[in-house]
Amino acid sequence: MGSSIPFLGAMRSSGKTRTAWNSRPAVRVLFTCLLLLGCDGGASSGSPTLEQGPFSALKTKIAEMRGPLLVNFWATWCGPCMAELPGLMKEAADFRAEGGKLLLVSDDLMLPDVRPQEARDRVLAARKRLGLDVPIFLFDDEDNEERDAFYDLPGAIPVTLCMDREGHIVDRIEGAASPERFREAMRRALGKK
Repeated sequence: MGSSIPFLGAMRSSGKTRTAWNSRPAVRVLFTCLLLLGCDGGASSGSPTLEQGPFSALKTKIAEMRGPLLVNFWATWCGPCMAELPGLMKEAADFRAEGGKLLLVSDDLMLPDVRPQEARDRVLAARKRLGLDVPIFLFDDEDNEERDAFYDLPGAIPVTLCMDREGHIVDRIEGAASPERFREAMRRALGKK
């Protein structure tokens, strides 16, 4: 078929085979957008990204999102993490309205024998179920020791780091937090007392 793309299908017109790719510019535009923007496995359009990478990519992501920023380390297999997320998301609405940002860093790949696609599926299911409308970074590194040392993390999750506009950590929450504690941390990240 020459330039046809099999999954877009072929159409018959005047005895010639035309592909949907060649006959419909909108199909080309849609396909190109999906390639450029990425497809995160079914999240609704306009959904924040689900990125996956090692420690170096996480550092870059955090630097790009420069504060005020809350970075929450969590996993779908962590009961306290899952319990605190609804409260965090509720408080994050006001924080985001004031210019704050939130990044969720999933440790779902830190368990032995977990396949990347399995971890992505769990994270995407949690995003949908809990309405997590913020960027999620799926941490994918050999181990988390370098990351934990760099950010002075205790090893256990959940942990939330609160960064000011300059990227300095101004507060941290180790263990599950209440909505009130998240609100307090967000105020510190925004420079309020």
